[in-house]
Amino acid sequence: MPDRDLARVHLRELWTEHLASSFPPSARGKEVGSIDLVLLDADVAGYVDSAVREGNTHPAIDPEAVASLAVDLDVVLLTLTGDSADYFQAVRRMCHALREVL
Repeated sequence: MPDRDLARVHLRELWTEHLASSFPPSARGKEVGSIDLVLLDADVAGYVDSAVREGNTHPAIDPEAVASLAVDLDVVLLTLTGDSADYFQAVRRMCHALREVL
């Protein structure tokens, strides 16, 4: 199986895990700097959902926007702890998996 196909399978697996998880209550309404955690999660989820539903990468996914989300995830993970940190580490892994299929 080509590397890109493996990356798509990995992204689908991470997406399935994400859908089974719950957003941590401690992160609701929280901002790190000017980064709203709910919006950050929703932005990554929207891009991943589009890529997974298409069975290929969605043409409207902007790789630069995804890269910017990856940077935001790195920033917020510097300050998060506990369940919030675990949750956003998983979102970060999913974002990086998305970058591999773009």
